[in-house]
Amino acid sequence: MQIFISPGKKIVRLLSQKKMQRNCQQCHLPITGRSDKRFCDDACRNGYNNKRYATNRAEIRQVNRILARNRQILSSILEEGMALITREFLSRSGFSFDHCTGIYEDGHRQVRLCYDYAYSSSQRHDQVELMKVHEAIPGNEGIMLELRSQRT
Repeated sequence: MQIFISPGKKIVRLLSQKKMQRNCQQCHLPITGRSDKRFCDDACRNGYNNKRYATNRAEIRQVNRILARNRQILSSILEEGMALITREFLSRSGFSFDHCTGIYEDGHRQVRLCYDYAYSSSQRHDQVELMKVHEAIPGNEGIMLELRSQRT
């Protein structure tokens, strides 16, 4: 390393005999440009970030697929006019009770949400009551949901 002192201004400069070689984090080729540059081009930067987040995105996509299937099952059953159904029928239809978008306490019962649909165990625990969420009303105690089943 060489040290140069500017005589009139008293500025000290350090110059390295050998510059540090930086490599792209994706393709590992040498890069030039700014000292904080990490990738040789946009394609390498995008490839690096896509690979980095691929696992996380796959898990999110899987959960979203399950939730979309659950919503579609609830929607089709309610369109047929059924509001009380057995847990076994839902399970055989491919419904996953392990996934929901929210849980709402409705006084004496726990209502599980799947986007704009809801379901809860009926008094007979082998049956599930299905409902459509019509409105979310903010209040002092949190959000109150207006739930409507298709039963008349």
